[in-house]
Amino acid sequence: MDEIEIWNNLIKWAIAKNPTVSSYISIWNSKEIEIFKKTIQQFIPHIRFFQIPPDDYYDNVHPLSALLPEKLEKDINLYFIDPEIPISSKISQPRILIDSLIIKMDHIYQIAHWIDDKLGKKSHSLKNLQYDFNLLLRGSRDGFGLEPFKEKCYNKGATIVIIKLKDKDGRIIGGYNPLNWSGSDDYLSTYGSFIFSFQSIIDSSTTILSRIRNERSAIYDSKDDKLGFGRDLRIFNRTCVFTNYERKIITPRTFNVEDYEVFEVERI
Repeated sequence: MDEIEIWNNLIKWAIAKNPTVSSYISIWNSKEIEIFKKTIQQFIPHIRFFQIPPDDYYDNVHPLSALLPEKLEKDINLYFIDPEIPISSKISQPRILIDSLIIKMDHIYQIAHWIDDKLGKKSHSLKNLQYDFNLLLRGSRDGFGLEPFKEKCYNKGATIVIIKLKDKDGRIIGGYNPLNWSGSDDYLSTYGSFIFSFQSIIDSSTTILSRIRNERSAIYDSKDDKLGFGRDLRIFNRTCVFTNYERKIITPRTFNVEDYEVFEVERI
């Protein structure tokens, strides 16, 4: 459900819980407002008001702003005026779900942060989560060979490849291709690609981000099993060789795959 739907249904529920209070919100008196505040106050922290579009907010929430904590209502209005203004109210993470057996939402926040080309500490700001990650392929479901990849991942635009290694450390490696896989059998040039390594439980001390150094060899759009990120991460050859990217993401030259997934990355 959209956040505004959750709010609207909460109000409908509160009206049903208080049959002695008028359903005409515009004529509520101070006593009725207090009754409603007590009814819904425990749910207010769970509604992501900052993610409601401003038009919906001012049409559906603002007329009932008396039901909100004063500081929260002030911060929401400030945020809509200028999202860069510091506020003290907590901004909860968006209700984004990822259809993955390998990664969790913390990984998605980190990847979105990298896509936006911002180095350093990851951010949970709404600006860094303006992407949909749509599952195209899962190895354990669709097959681990090149043919399923061609069928499901060609001509889909930007994609992220996630590979769970078959090792005791629960490592995950992968790469982001901002271009198009198409089997052109040529190197594709981009400054936007990167490869990475992290644990199944994300930990900044074990996370490796490796951006492209030689942009002309960023993506090898091979029509055979050499397809991958330069020579540094070959998906089907299952090799990592330190060549075109800034860092080597795993120590062994070769790796074994437990499962892998490919997601289409769309900016919302």
